[in-house]
Amino acid sequence: TVGYGVETTDNIISIAASIFSNNTNVISVAIGKSVLTIGEEAFNACSNVESISIMSKTIETKAFYNNIAATSLIIGESVESIGQASFSGCIGLKTIIIPDSVITIGLSAFYDCNGITSLYIGSGVTTIEDSAFKRLSNDLTQIALPYSLFSYANNNKFTKIDNTLDSTVFKFYESRIFTGTNGTLSSSDVNGQMIADVAIYYGTISDTRHKINANAFTTNAKLYSIVIPPSV
Repeated sequence: TVGYGVETTDNIISIAASIFSNNTNVISVAIGKSVLTIGEEAFNACSNVESISIMSKTIETKAFYNNIAATSLIIGESVESIGQASFSGCIGLKTIIIPDSVITIGLSAFYDCNGITSLYIGSGVTTIEDSAFKRLSNDLTQIALPYSLFSYANNNKFTKIDNTLDSTVFKFYESRIFTGTNGTLSSSDVNGQMIADVAIYYGTISDTRHKINANAFTTNAKLYSIVIPPSV
């Protein structure tokens, strides 16, 4: 009978390979922080799983391959590695957020996830292997990438179903600490740290600043958020 969820307790440190493979009774999966590794094909082809939450460290090859009913995916801040074809074929996913903790996204990790319309890749990612995000939705509107991965925008890692990808869907971002001189932050300091066509998603003003001059951030449309310290 379809209808039960899989949730790990604090004493579980690993999920065995293929343990729930092809299980059509599971409808949700919640992996806690105590788990270090989700084994290969652990939840492969669990076709009735609707929601997946992962707080483990490593997701191995094809761990959630072809979970076609999944519409919700939460990848926790503890995850460092997303293995080969981990979520390939999860056609129901719409928005993917890769947290800053992730370092590596494996070969074909999200291949043929052709429902994805929005994708955010965290600033900790240093490696995206080939075909990691191929055959995304033709309705894809945004791929947010850290500026450090600028060179990844036009290669074999991202495509839509029809194999095209307009470069305008790529949005690049950085996190910046805005500094000034003599305890003051002015527009020249701010503009000097901005990069053309790169959004500053997370801006922080140095806690050694005591004053923000008039018009310091005027017309900076690419600034998404700013943190002002108590020292100002």
